[in-house]
Amino acid sequence: MTLDQIVAPISLYPDPLLAQILMASTYPLEVVQAARFAKDNANLTGDQLDQALKSQSWDDSVKSLVMFPQVLTMMDGKLDYVAHGRMIGGFALMAYPAQYGVSGVMTFIVNHQGVVYQKDLGPITAAIAKWMRQFDPDASWTKAPSP
Repeated sequence: MTLDQIVAPISLYPDPLLAQILMASTYPLEVVQAARFAKDNANLTGDQLDQALKSQSWDDSVKSLVMFPQVLTMMDGKLDYVAHGRMIGGFALMAYPAQYGVSGVMTFIVNHQGVVYQKDLGPITAAIAKWMRQFDPDASWTKAPSP
């Protein structure tokens, strides 16, 4: 991945917001938590939101991004757990059926926080799974129902 590809999604943001994004990016797990908090508390504004954020132990840069849910959405979920051959930031697990279409079981991905997503990857499931390198559930993945 080139530097252009890395910075393109944030290159047009105002400098103060960009500074907060860069600082918050050093707290990837807090960013994920903040994104979930923002989704769950989308109805909070003003003093109510400020009060709710005070109870969170996140870095101030992460808290500041709650005011920009589109930024948190961009930063949420796309975690690369391996850097320079070393495991970082947790882990992710993928499970898929040994033979497509026999069991009715879909492909599942689970992150280190226990969030489970499911998707039907089709007849070439094994080939797709072989090349997945990031935990990056896009809109085509759905959260698996709780048992």
